Order: sequence, then structure tokens, then C-alpha cells
Amino acid sequence: MGAAGSKEDELRREEIEELEEQTGFTGDQVLELYKRFRKLDTEAHGTITRSELLRIPELSMNPIVERVLARLHFSETSRINFTDFLNILAVFRPKSDPKDRLRVLFDVFDEDSQGLISRENIISVLKSMVGTQLTTEEIEGIVDAVVEDMDADKDGRISFEDFSARLLHGGLPDKMTVPVWHSDDDEVDGYKAVA
Repeated sequence: MGAAGSKEDELRREEIEELEEQTGFTGDQVLELYKRFRKLDTEAHGTITRSELLRIPELSMNPIVERVLARLHFSETSRINFTDFLNILAVFRPKSDPKDRLRVLFDVFDEDSQGLISRENIISVLKSMVGTQLTTEEIEGIVDAVVEDMDADKDGRISFEDFSARLLHGGLPDKMTVPVWHSDDDEVDGYKAVA
């Protein structure tokens, strides 16, 4: 797709329209994200690395971002073009389907890709989030409460249906968004723009 995956300076109108349809971003948002992408692309290759992507504060501050990127198949050695970048961010767009965001979160917990979240899966993710701030007993207590609350059929595992039914109405998907702002702004919504 022309400039969306190359080093050209501008996107063509047709490309913008195609990206609008594909991602749900408005044309203005596509252009702002393109400016941001170009700032992240420090080598001007038309692609960015995982470390360049993590220069976005909203992503880098997230304790499970590495797991999210792994679930989105973005490895340490991968490079993504602008279209891939938009598709990743589209999932976390405030107007995207909340179930899509919950699917990404579910997949982060479902480390063994079994389609179910086990107690061990939750312990692993929770430990990566809190480090040594909680004792093993505290973590296990939290996990027991989560499994008790979310495991509708009481088999010790949580299905996506149980997971999404419980979290969809709790407002969590609304917190799983990444705002889009003008690349020329120094600060918007408390976040500093990437230099």
C-alpha cells in the first residue's frame, strides 16, 4: 500500500480513505497517527521496531504491554509498517468494539492458548504486574477471588464468555483505550507527546 508502508512523506487521499474504512479512525486521526508514526520511525525506513513503538508513553507505562505485543505477534525483531501500526492501535480506539479489547486481554491471560484461563495463568500475569509488591499468599487470595467470581460453571477455568460477561459491564474496556492527539501538542490529557 504505497506510502502506508514506505518512506514517502505523505499519504494519498485513497490510502487515507482505505485506512479509515479498515481501522475506524477518522481521516484526521489517520494523519495525526501518521505524523506520530514518522516521529517514532527514527531511521526513516517506513517501519518501526518494538522498542520504537514502546516510546509511546501510554504503551510503555502498561505493566502487561510485553504480553499484549506478544499476543499481537509483534516480536523483538519484528518491524511494522504504518498500516500494521494503525491496526494495532485500532483495537484500543475508544470507539472500537469493547469485546475486541477484552479478547486481547483474555489472550494475554490465556498464555497456553487453550481458550480458557486457568488459575495458574492468572497467577503468572498477576506476578508480572505486581512483582514483589505482594506475597504469594496475597496473590493466591486475589486469584481465588477472581476465579470464584468469574468461573460460571465452577470448573476452575474461565471461558471468554464468562470473562467478557463479567468485565464488559464493569467498565474495564473503557479503560483499555489509547487516546489520539495532535502530534504538535506538547501535552494532551495528561500525556506528553512523543518527541
